[in-house]
Amino acid sequence: GDQFWNDVKKAYNLNDDEMFDLFNKYAIDDAVKKGKRIRFSQNPKDYKTSYLYQEWEYLQNNYGYSELNFKGEYWYAE
Repeated sequence: GDQFWNDVKKAYNLNDDEMFDLFNKYAIDDAVKKGKRIRFSQNPKDYKTSYLYQEWEYLQNNYGYSELNFKGEYWYAE
């Protein structure tokens, strides 16, 4: 959560963008390489100024994802 994120930022003297580059991108790369299905609990397109949206953009730009489909309770990247 936010407390963990802020604690790590402080401990390593990182800003939010650096945290995204080091942790979010790594987690996305790892998940895609392992063939995991990518899902969001919220539609990233509804949060265009957020890191959630940046994750969606990263998937599009680096792995060719082009669709977000709502199924059940989640938005699936496809």
